[in-house]
Amino acid sequence: DQNDCYRLDRDWPYPQQRLLTLLRESAMPVLSALNAEFGETVALAFLFDDLVRVIEVIDGTHYIRMSNYKGGVLQPHASSLGKAIAAFQPAEKIQKLLSTYGIFQLAPGTLTDPRAIQEEYAVIRERGYAFDLEETVPGGNCVGAPIRGVTGDVIGALSISMPKDRFTDELRELLPQRLKQCAEAVTGAMKRATQPS
Repeated sequence: DQNDCYRLDRDWPYPQQRLLTLLRESAMPVLSALNAEFGETVALAFLFDDLVRVIEVIDGTHYIRMSNYKGGVLQPHASSLGKAIAAFQPAEKIQKLLSTYGIFQLAPGTLTDPRAIQEEYAVIRERGYAFDLEETVPGGNCVGAPIRGVTGDVIGALSISMPKDRFTDELRELLPQRLKQCAEAVTGAMKRATQPS
């Protein structure tokens, strides 16, 4: 639009536009359920050629909440959505994502050492989810899980965000597995939608 924000109805190259629409349609019921279950802000991101953008957000129900906005470009080294996507890309694509966005300090907890970022990506690949523990915004915590497309490649991610004060030890244990289940549900919905009827 006039503010250089991404709009879902913008025409991208056909295969990417089709995949973007499929991801969004498959993820919205899952995002709505996750938002209703926890009352916190949930978001969906998509991997474009050299960057990660937010394509959907459902705000939390609390007066004080984390927020995000559609079209926002995400940090591949700091945000849970960006890290959940970047960690699963080939090495050349990871470097392209980091180079496009740049590696700089957003908050006191942001990793800026390239070696430390690569080590964190390895941990994310092993456990299957990413944290943002005050790495993009002081006082804000997020958990993100990668979403695989029908071919098995990571094409997007979903996240839940909340102020640090509400991110209890119980939620820190519960949310990663819950988000992984949600991501798998989105992948399953995409597979069902692409099967011949």
